[in-house]
Amino acid sequence: VKEVGPRPFQALGEKAGIIAVRGYTMAKLNDATTLGASIAYAEPEDDDMTDADSGLFLAAGVAYKVMANTSFRAQVAYEDVDESGVDEVLKLHTGLFVNF
Repeated sequence: VKEVGPRPFQALGEKAGIIAVRGYTMAKLNDATTLGASIAYAEPEDDDMTDADSGLFLAAGVAYKVMANTSFRAQVAYEDVDESGVDEVLKLHTGLFVNF
């Protein structure tokens, strides 16, 4: 199984560790809809292990309860890692989640 995306403490380089801060909020609009947003900033703990200087991560999403045990979720995420040759990334994630 190939992992997609960074693991915790490897977001800016393998085995580099990170020092980070994250803020987030969630707001329930009604019984079926919840909005959320977050912002995070990270720097590598060990500069010798990575070429990245820092990273800024923004995300906003919505969750809609389709049925009692089913929800549809969508999220847009922006990633800006300060490293030469690395461009900013804008991603859209969607999913249908069923709880049993």
